[in-house]
Amino acid sequence: MIGELGGLGAAAAWAIVSTVMRSLSNRINPVMVNALNSSFASLTIAISLVLLGHTGMLLATPARSVVLIVASGMIGQGVGNACFVTSMKMIGASRAMPISSLQPLITTFLAAAVLGERVTWLQVTGTMLVLAAVYLLAFPYGPLGQIRHLLDSADRRGLLLAIVTAACWASSTVILKEGLAGVDLLSANFLRMAVAASMLLSFQTFTAGRGVLRGITRRALATLALTGILGTFSSLGYLTAVSYAGAAKASVLTSTSPLLGLPLSIFVLHERVNRRIAAGSLLCIFGICLVLLG
Repeated sequence: MIGELGGLGAAAAWAIVSTVMRSLSNRINPVMVNALNSSFASLTIAISLVLLGHTGMLLATPARSVVLIVASGMIGQGVGNACFVTSMKMIGASRAMPISSLQPLITTFLAAAVLGERVTWLQVTGTMLVLAAVYLLAFPYGPLGQIRHLLDSADRRGLLLAIVTAACWASSTVILKEGLAGVDLLSANFLRMAVAASMLLSFQTFTAGRGVLRGITRRALATLALTGILGTFSSLGYLTAVSYAGAAKASVLTSTSPLLGLPLSIFVLHERVNRRIAAGSLLCIFGICLVLLG
């Protein structure tokens, strides 16, 4: 039950964080938004480590676990989140969030192949429903036969980045499951966030040069500080779910965020959501529930 609650809590927090990050990406480079969010989260976790006396546990983390946790952070928190924020900017949160929910499907098959977790017919049925949902979300304004008219260059890149996001998150989850054995979760969370923040800040500084701080205001920094704190709880809930509930189930639980992200994208970001997008989102969630039950 601890793992399940952690996964659902992570999904709720992530729905809020991703919506705020999407709104800021209109003025600030998406990679920089994710970098600053991860940086504030790292700072929050570092303070928590000191106050709770977990620094000794951090230093005692086995080398193999450090390598796996760091790799998981680079793939999921670094590359995955950067692709996700960019995708939301291109095609909107109401489409990017459910499409990235391909993650539990990829994770289920990776977990079966790498970790030996079983795959049932119920999970396969859920997989097919989610794929149908992805069709509705990727092509919300007409049939597949009109693809050339439905997709401009931004759509193509946005959809591709949402799928890449799912692949990164899935790979990250499987790698993380292997690295969490016997490791303090707060220490693991710090390693993932700190590495991701360092990687993203270095990349953005190298590519943007003097324009690295473009669009960043005091208000934006304050907002990112708050989302960083909330993101700390989201990532800790995610680690708890992976550790206690397993890789496949954790990915399903955390992917319920589109259910919360859809109303946020409507009321906060004022995005237009038609019946196909709404139906696709609900179908996606139903498919995820079947995977969970399986």
